[in-house]
Amino acid sequence: FDWILQTNKDFNKRSIFYFISDSSNWRYDTGYKIDDPIIKELIKKIKKFDNEIGLHANYDSLKKFSVSHQFSILKNIFNELSLMQLNWNIRTHYLKFRHPITAREFEKAGFKSDSSLYYADLPGFRCGTCKEFNLFDTQENKVMTLREKPLIFMDVNPYSGDNLKWDNQNEFYNCANILKRKCQEVGGEFTFLWHNCQLFNEEKKNMYIRIIGD
Repeated sequence: FDWILQTNKDFNKRSIFYFISDSSNWRYDTGYKIDDPIIKELIKKIKKFDNEIGLHANYDSLKKFSVSHQFSILKNIFNELSLMQLNWNIRTHYLKFRHPITAREFEKAGFKSDSSLYYADLPGFRCGTCKEFNLFDTQENKVMTLREKPLIFMDVNPYSGDNLKWDNQNEFYNCANILKRKCQEVGGEFTFLWHNCQLFNEEKKNMYIRIIGD
């Protein structure tokens, strides 16, 4: 995390760091606890570097409709640490999203934006755009206050296997770079997801730098 924060600062970039506040599925959720002193110190450091914190809604959120509860836990941590953040973003674990039910839950909980809409097996423009937009409730025929921040690229595509050969550095970079340039051409945002556990060697760190540095 220190490396990510310092690298972002060096390139004048800001990130949203998503935390799971309440694990409910022993197999798919993370093992850390949001109230662990180490995690609290990490959150304080992230805010000190002027980055944002978001909620990483746990694996069973769609089934248990517990997003508001998870959000309250995260906000309580902020209150305990005397931290302030006005706008909150959310992304679901495993990018699980069922529209419009999921969007309604997020809107009701008080989130400003979501960044879960992405094809887990292939990068690109699932939303048809790289510009942030208000979601639309097709059942109630109304524009929602919840905005979607389209996710364009992810460091790993766990379900793909054949669509892209992620062990090929040139292919990996070229794919990210093509999508990034297309976003720039229309004045959009190249929003990408990079897991902290995917920065465990110099090769991956250098690739991260190439993508944010161009």
